[in-house]
Amino acid sequence: MRHRRWTGTKADDGVTVVEAGIILPVAFVVLLLLIDLGYALYANLQVDEMAGHAARTASIARTAADADRRVLDTVADEIGAANTARVEYVVVYRATSRESSPSSSCQRGVADGTCSVYRGTDVSSSQVPACGWCPSSRTEDELVGVWIAYRQPSLTGLMPARRLVSQSVARIEVAL
Repeated sequence: MRHRRWTGTKADDGVTVVEAGIILPVAFVVLLLLIDLGYALYANLQVDEMAGHAARTASIARTAADADRRVLDTVADEIGAANTARVEYVVVYRATSRESSPSSSCQRGVADGTCSVYRGTDVSSSQVPACGWCPSSRTEDELVGVWIAYRQPSLTGLMPARRLVSQSVARIEVAL
């Protein structure tokens, strides 16, 4: 005896199309949000790495006249030439401990005797910008920090742009 499979009616086919029309856009938006979240996490890691490499460069450059230019070149190499406009500030500052941050005025873009503040245009420039805490006033075995603020746009437009901030501190190396 042969069993016949029930295939439903034509009305059931219409329900399937309606259900797919409801579920697919929601699933697509969730997929785009996941892509945007992954992009944001990647950018956060990139800014963390950028700050670490820039602090290491400041440590190695010590008190050389072009130490801050080398830091900015490291940031440009890490972020890529197309993204330097997204850099809000690169702050090279005198750190008091491994966990210390630059002063609030430095974080707002105002240089003082404890920090040098650079903008994205300084990162992409070949000039050595003016400094607040100049390399010539730094001493060996002092702590130098690099604080970076970066504007990360949404990849899909579904999430707002985010401000990513990272910092790293290193001891200025003693010349041998």
